[in-house]
Amino acid sequence: NGLESLVNNLEFWHDHGEGRLYLRCNEGNPGDVFDDIVVSKHGIVVRGGGSDITIENLAGKYTGSHGIQTTNVENLSVTNCEIGWCGGSSNSNNYKSRYGNGYENWDTADGLYVENNYVYQCYDTGITTQGSGIMKNISFSSNVLEYCNTGYELWTGPSGGEEGYIANCRVGDSY
Repeated sequence: NGLESLVNNLEFWHDHGEGRLYLRCNEGNPGDVFDDIVVSKHGIVVRGGGSDITIENLAGKYTGSHGIQTTNVENLSVTNCEIGWCGGSSNSNNYKSRYGNGYENWDTADGLYVENNYVYQCYDTGITTQGSGIMKNISFSSNVLEYCNTGYELWTGPSGGEEGYIANCRVGDSY
């Protein structure tokens, strides 16, 4: 991690101590090569959690972290949203890994419906539920996912000494 880590074209590194961003550009000065250069700041566009929530017709874009992140939800719907250009920021815990999902639910879920969204250009995963605890009654369907490292990701682990699990989960009809 440092300037020496920039070995491939268009890799970047952020020197947190100096507050500088370095970009390797094999074709010359990036300002001369590209018409536009967009750098996204670390941060989440929409963050929340709870019960009986609908997020609809929202554009969550241009962030170094997640487009939409929820935590411990019950009966939450994310529909007809455009989520893009998310991620690439350093994980603030160690600055050695990067992250950024389009939509992420963290920890428990009971009734999570992420449907009919356009999710693109995400550094990590387009749509995910992950963390610990029980995740059930989930539908990830009719979404269009483009240029994400992974389209869908689901995982859980133990919470409070009890095993976590995923049940009644549907993923399908997506492109």
